[in-house]
Amino acid sequence: MEKKRQSDRKALKVYLKVVDTKTGDLLGHAVDITEKGIMLTCEEPIEAGLGFDLQLELPAEIEGIREIHFSARSMWSAKDSETDFYNTGFEFSGLSERDGRIIDTVTKKYCF
Repeated sequence: MEKKRQSDRKALKVYLKVVDTKTGDLLGHAVDITEKGIMLTCEEPIEAGLGFDLQLELPAEIEGIREIHFSARSMWSAKDSETDFYNTGFEFSGLSERDGRIIDTVTKKYCF
């Protein structure tokens, strides 16, 4: 049975870089976000159930910073039907209160 999403996705007006902080590699670009998780467009599929330490570059300075760091778990990955990229959903697992406020600001200012 498919797990139901608890929050409505908010499509971002801009792509935001997401880096794997363990490797320093670009993991993908955020294309939508909620208070519970984030979806990335990636060049390669990402196996479900893996934990990551990530850095999200913000579109502008928010609360005095330009990036946030958080832990997330990959939940699913599927090839995009219109491109050669993969969409991968992540659930936040280590989001601080401050970073939660920043995500809320991003959804209000930079999402459709």
